[in-house]
Amino acid sequence: MAAVLALACVFRFQAVTAPLTEPGTPTRDAEAFVDEVLAHESRYGELLKTRGAPRVDAIGFDSAEHLRRSVQLRIARLEKPSSLLLYSLEQQPAEVFVTTADGPIQRFVLHGAADIGELAERHRHALKVPYLQAARAPQRREPVDHRLPVDEQRGGRCNGQTALEQTEPTASEAEIGLRLRQALLPDAVLAAVANSEQLLLLASGSLASIPLAALPLERGGEWLGEQFQLILLPSLPDFLQRQRVVTRHPPCSPLVVGDPIYPQNDKHWRLPQLPGAYREAIAVAKRLGVKPLLGAEATTEKVMGAMPKAELVWLATHGMADTAHPMSQSWLALTATETEGWQWNASSIQQKTSKADVVVLSACQTGLGMAHAAGVIGLARAFERAGSGTVVMSLWNVSDEATSVQMLHLLDSLLAKTDVPQALQAAQQKTRKLYPDPALWASFAVLGLPRDATAP
Repeated sequence: MAAVLALACVFRFQAVTAPLTEPGTPTRDAEAFVDEVLAHESRYGELLKTRGAPRVDAIGFDSAEHLRRSVQLRIARLEKPSSLLLYSLEQQPAEVFVTTADGPIQRFVLHGAADIGELAERHRHALKVPYLQAARAPQRREPVDHRLPVDEQRGGRCNGQTALEQTEPTASEAEIGLRLRQALLPDAVLAAVANSEQLLLLASGSLASIPLAALPLERGGEWLGEQFQLILLPSLPDFLQRQRVVTRHPPCSPLVVGDPIYPQNDKHWRLPQLPGAYREAIAVAKRLGVKPLLGAEATTEKVMGAMPKAELVWLATHGMADTAHPMSQSWLALTATETEGWQWNASSIQQKTSKADVVVLSACQTGLGMAHAAGVIGLARAFERAGSGTVVMSLWNVSDEATSVQMLHLLDSLLAKTDVPQALQAAQQKTRKLYPDPALWASFAVLGLPRDATAP
């Protein structure tokens, strides 16, 4: 195997005490892991090229053992016991590679992977996501693109339906969720990660848009998001080479934006005001001790001017993802001016510089976009590529009221110096007590890098 010559990081080396390819199930196969890592790097390079982002340096290693130790040493530096899961869903049989801070790499064949796409779509319908389109959800004025899932034919943070907010999970919903969990994380994989508190997932295709937190561990049992803190890694090169700069407490120059003035006569969209987003922004800013950008002040110019200095960015507004044109047509809504329009699209966001450790996109569809073999291209990844450490993103049209509740719980945990995956886990658990329907408490996920043990 040809080695990549340029080393981007310096690693210590330790002796191996266990063989890398032991027979049995799961298959311990470091060479297959190397092949998948190289394929992952190639797919990720294509993703960056597709979105016009600069390439990252290749992972430097001169053997399968070198790569294994590099990944394990990186995991060992994290704040919490963690397992890294690298999915290979592009070919059959589909596989997942599990790596922890010690021990051999484990390779598992995902026998139910062929049904993941269908199960994921059925799960979204079982969660009633397509029906989270109350009167406050923005509507297209032009004809709908019927190639898109129903819930993606409208954009923007919506207020949800009162009937859904008090609905317990149905038997059908739980059964489909369990089948989806077993396809993605069979029991043997759960056993391999049992000693971890945090799962680091390298997503493939639309896997990043599945509400993993709302997958049941067993019939009638707890949720995956209760047992594990979940974080979607942007890529393996980013995980190995980038050092996350953790927010100080309190964060420096936090940027809080809420409920801008939306256009009333736009020829493509009708966007109602969002009272929950307005109240959320005021409450967040008060707790952070800053003045929020609201209404007429929430312009693209002011937001872009404040973003490079902000260690925390909080945006509560309308959002829209576009699967065909994820960079130019995926947007967050801001207040228009004479020189700037109201749509702040992913392409413009990616071109900015962000030093924010945490970006909260409290809007609809911010984790959606074009499904690529290396992940999803859209708004969340635009902030990540701009330099943000972690991005809290939504997986569908979110409820205005339930989102406000969850986001304030999230802020409480962040201010208590809890890292983002654990803060979202705690916020989801508290929100579930008031809104038991997973469509309302499991609508957000985290994209980014985990925190090291040495972080303040």
